[in-house]
Amino acid sequence: MLVQKSRVKWLKEGDSNSGFFHKVMKERRSHNHIGLIVTEGGLLDSVSEIKEEVQNHFSNKFIDWEKDRLPLEGIDFKSTSMEDSLSLESPFQEEEIKEAI
Repeated sequence: MLVQKSRVKWLKEGDSNSGFFHKVMKERRSHNHIGLIVTEGGLLDSVSEIKEEVQNHFSNKFIDWEKDRLPLEGIDFKSTSMEDSLSLESPFQEEEIKEAI
């Protein structure tokens, strides 16, 4: 109910150049602002330092996984039959659960 009321209020007042519009935009800006982050090297508070740290963090996230990955070349994986594949994907039966317990 509150969501609907806020949407109605936004439709009435939101797109106009009003105090309501500026308040909403100011709240959004402050909510999305990163003012300070803590890293292993200490506190970062300048925009350029924060941008650089965020870029380095995510660059390392997407590169490092290849280093930790085990090599799978030369391993002969056996295929499952279609019947076994369907059995693995089917929902559990109540009897199977009781047997397992």
